[in-house]
Amino acid sequence: MNRYLTTLDRLGLIQLFPYNRIRLKVGRNFNVEKGGPLMRLARDALVYDFFEHFDVATTDWGFGYFKLSKASMERARVLLADFLAALETIAERDRDLPMELAEWQSMFVMLHPIDIGALRTWKPGDKPRKA
Repeated sequence: MNRYLTTLDRLGLIQLFPYNRIRLKVGRNFNVEKGGPLMRLARDALVYDFFEHFDVATTDWGFGYFKLSKASMERARVLLADFLAALETIAERDRDLPMELAEWQSMFVMLHPIDIGALRTWKPGDKPRKA
């Protein structure tokens, strides 16, 4: 246990005190490095589970198609970053609530090119085609 705590302290994630008391140096809500180990873990463990339990009957989801230029894509990326920051602010208010009053939520958003014309002939079971 001491080896793990020492490593976390050396990485700057915690401050280690005598008698193995610690103070976190990172917030509960944090961003992960694009393509890094936590992002890969999220893809491998969370995203697959996310879609396994996806229920089209719920109201907590949306879907759309958009024709976007490179400049508009950049604006969409900024908007997504701003939206995630706003959700982090909301989550910070609920941080210390017990599980009876608040539960962990996940959100998945992805912009991906699509061949919109192929939807006319698409049938269930067909593999999606890239644009």
